[in-house]
Amino acid sequence: YVRADGGSRFFFAGKAVGAAGRCDAASAVLLQKRAILEHARLLHPELEQMHRLSRPLQLWAAPADSEVSVARKVQALESL
Repeated sequence: YVRADGGSRFFFAGKAVGAAGRCDAASAVLLQKRAILEHARLLHPELEQMHRLSRPLQLWAAPADSEVSVARKVQALESL
């Protein structure tokens, strides 16, 4: 998930996968941070607008296959 700094809306940007004992999912996301943020800006024009206004974009994560729970605001997101 990506959101603009100080914003209240989170945008789904995709899924990441890690390998147990090598690189967990959070580390995989951080290694690909620039590509993920660029993808999110292309996918969601509102994020591109915030980026142009010099508002930093933040990465957030949720457990695997929890998109419905996140949308229902049952599952909390974790800042990366």
